[in-house]
Amino acid sequence: MNNNIFAQYYHNIFAASFLYYTNPKLNVSARIGAVCVNVLCQMTLLFLAVILIDKYFEFDALKFANKFIMYLLIILLISVNFLYYNKKRILKILDLYELKTTKEQYFWQIITVVSGIAPLVCIAILLKK
Repeated sequence: MNNNIFAQYYHNIFAASFLYYTNPKLNVSARIGAVCVNVLCQMTLLFLAVILIDKYFEFDALKFANKFIMYLLIILLISVNFLYYNKKRILKILDLYELKTTKEQYFWQIITVVSGIAPLVCIAILLKK
């Protein structure tokens, strides 16, 4: 697959989310759910980067943010992720994920949750000051 560390990071998050959303009790498409989790992680990290730039370089990056730009960015990220994670790529990612030990899979499930929450906590702390 891809040796890029960011690609591996998001592939593992995608695989952990995909396997979670394959639960028939959830009644959600696994691909859509996993893409949304990936986009959530990407958006929170992007927003954290914008906040850090705003705080430490004294550049008012938030003045450019409005609802239209945010909606456009979210739609763009969802579209790109949905096109990127096609059926062939999903099978490759899941095959690589299944090769991991149970502990490694559990680790990536925890990382998936932390990747969505940790940037939000950092953003709240940075915006509070």
